[in-house]
Formats: sequence, C-alpha cells, structure tokens
Amino acid sequence: MILRMNLNIQIANANNCTKAKLSNTRGQISVIAAQKFQHSLHLTRQLLPLEEQHTLVLP
Repeated sequence: MILRMNLNIQIANANNCTKAKLSNTRGQISVIAAQKFQHSLHLTRQLLPLEEQHTLVLP
C-alpha cells in the first residue's frame, strides 16, 4: 500500500516536471519566433526606400 502511494507521488512529480519543461520550451520557442519576426521587420525597414518607410506603419 505504501509502495503504491509512493509510486503515485513519483509519477505525479514526473508529470509536473515534464509539464514545466514543456511550457518552458514553448516559452523559449515563442521568444525565438518573436526575435526572428523583429529581425525580419528590421531587414524590411532597411530594404525599403525612405519615401515608402513613411507611408508604412511598422511597429
């Protein structure tokens, strides 16, 4: 009985750890995606002539 409870606690801990790792990985991926998007916006700004830069609303 004690052994089974202990095993359940270990499984719960492993699940929590896995969930935490997953959400951390998702967070890192979204940060990388945001950085790449910012970088592509920056490149777009550099490639546009000055007149067109004023007409486009870029963040």
